[in-house]
Amino acid sequence: MKDEGVSTIINKIKSKTISLDAICYINWGLRTGTEELTEKMIQRSQSGPQWKKMVRGDGITDRYSMIWQGEYINYDKSELFNPMFEDLFEKEKIIIRKIAGARGLFASFDPDKYYAFSTTILAVPYHLVETCLISRDEKHLQDCRVRATMEQINFSKTWSQKFLLVVINSRLLGFYYWNCIGDELSVVPNHVKELPIRQIDFSNPSQKVVHDSLASLADRMLTLHKQRNELLSKIPGDTTISFKEVNANRAAFHISMLADTKVSDFKPFLKLKIKEFVLKRDGSALVLFHQEKGEALRLTFDDEDFLKYFALIFARWIEDNSKKGFKGEFDLPSVTNLAESIKPTLAQLEKEIGADDILAIQSEIAETDKTIDKMVYELYELTPEDVAVVETLPVEEVRRKYGWH
Repeated sequence: MKDEGVSTIINKIKSKTISLDAICYINWGLRTGTEELTEKMIQRSQSGPQWKKMVRGDGITDRYSMIWQGEYINYDKSELFNPMFEDLFEKEKIIIRKIAGARGLFASFDPDKYYAFSTTILAVPYHLVETCLISRDEKHLQDCRVRATMEQINFSKTWSQKFLLVVINSRLLGFYYWNCIGDELSVVPNHVKELPIRQIDFSNPSQKVVHDSLASLADRMLTLHKQRNELLSKIPGDTTISFKEVNANRAAFHISMLADTKVSDFKPFLKLKIKEFVLKRDGSALVLFHQEKGEALRLTFDDEDFLKYFALIFARWIEDNSKKGFKGEFDLPSVTNLAESIKPTLAQLEKEIGADDILAIQSEIAETDKTIDKMVYELYELTPEDVAVVETLPVEEVRRKYGWH
C-alpha cells in the first residue's frame, strides 16, 4: 500500500492530465531478428541509399543527450523481422531509452530523423504520421498498425514536442513512473503511453506561456548537452591515476600544486551513480557535488593551470564512469613531473575546449534542470509538502528495490 502522501500526489496528477498516447503514436524502434541478421544488417559505413543512420538505446546517454555512434542499418523491409515504417523514423521525434534510471526515464529529441533500434521507444505526434493514419491502402495500414481519429490528429498539432520532452524528463514524472507504471528497469511502449501530461488550455494565455517557456528550456538543455558532448569527446580518456591516499580514514591528499583536499564522509554517497554528480568550480577549488546529498569532495589548487587541467580530466572521468556506483575512489592523471608535463597538453586542450567552458556548461545544466522541475511542480499544482515527498522518496525506493546501495 502506498504512503498516504504519495497517494495524494498521484491522485492530484491523475485529475489534471491526459495520457501521452492522446497526443503521440508510441512504439518500439525496428527489430532486426536474429543476432546473425543484426550483424549482417548493421555496419559502420553507408553502402547505398538504403543504409540509414541508426541509434540504439545506449546512444541516449542522458536526459536530453543523444550521441550517434556511427552505425547504419540496411533498411530492407523484406529482411527485417519488424521494420516498423519509414514515417516513424523520418520525422522529428522523442526517443526514450529502454533502460530507465533511478530518476526515471531517459528521453532526448531527434531532429536528425535517425532510424532507431528496438532498444528505444519512439513518440511521434499523430499529425506527423498522418499519411499512414488516413491511408486507404489497407495493407499499408496493417503494416503501420496506427489508429487515430482526425480529432486526435488535429489535437496533436497544438503541442510542442519539446514541452512533452521536458515533462517526460522531469523529476515529477520520474516519481510517477516508479510509483504507478514501472515495475522493472526496462521501459516498454505501454509504460510511455500512460505517462500523464498536464492538460493545457491553449486559449488561456498564462497556460500557453508556461507551455512555451518549458519548450524553450528543452531547447536550451538540448543545446547544452550537445555542447558538453562535443567538448568531452576532445578530452583524452586514457589518462589514469589513483587517489591512493584517500583511505578509510579520509586522510588529506597532497600532490604537486594541490594546496588542500577535503573529503567528506563517503558513506552517504556510496553507490550513487557517478552520473548524478556535478563538478563545479568554487574560486580556487573544484567541488564534486551531489544535488541531494551535497558536497562529496573539494580540491583546492594553488595553480590555475593545474586546476583547469584537472577539471577537464575529471569531467571526462565522470562521463566514462557514469554508469558505475560511487566508491570514494578516483582514477586521475599521473602526478609524476605533472607541473612540467601538463603545460603543452593543457595549452592544446584549452585551445580546443576550455576548462571554464565545460564547468560553466555543467553548472548551467544543473541549474536549468532545477528550474524545469520547479516549473513542472507548479504546472501540476503541487504544494511545497508534495514537492518534498517527490524529491526524497522515489530515488531512494528505486535503489532499495533494485539493490543499488
